[in-house]
Amino acid sequence: MGYQDEIRNAVRWDLTTVDIEEKMRAVIRKIIDSNVSALAVKKDNMVVGVVTEMDVLKYLAEKRDPDSTGIAEIMSPCELISREFGYRSSPCIQLHQSESVQNALKLMDGAGVNSLLVSGDDDKEVGMVSIRDLLHLV
Repeated sequence: MGYQDEIRNAVRWDLTTVDIEEKMRAVIRKIIDSNVSALAVKKDNMVVGVVTEMDVLKYLAEKRDPDSTGIAEIMSPCELISREFGYRSSPCIQLHQSESVQNALKLMDGAGVNSLLVSGDDDKEVGMVSIRDLLHLV
């Protein structure tokens, strides 16, 4: 195992999700109860974004109402990034499971994120990988 391994070996396919219509109080509770650092945001059963602990921290610092603020206001929308299309900075990044650990770590570093969404061979299959998950492969 090493830097050239595919990230598929570290992906958590049992994605913890939240619906885009949820209010922040429910999102905070789900992050705590699930013991995860990021949640995938779904709309009509499709992943459309990510909300992280850092997003929640920034939200709490603004002292906004958790019962009226929706997750759509603070989530990071997603885009597909790969070697084929070039790397771009985005808080919500999705890679294909065949990307290498090295490429994933470079992308995380460049974008300043700790987690990436990962697509499988089936376009509807989505998982998540964190820096910690990738370090187990190195």
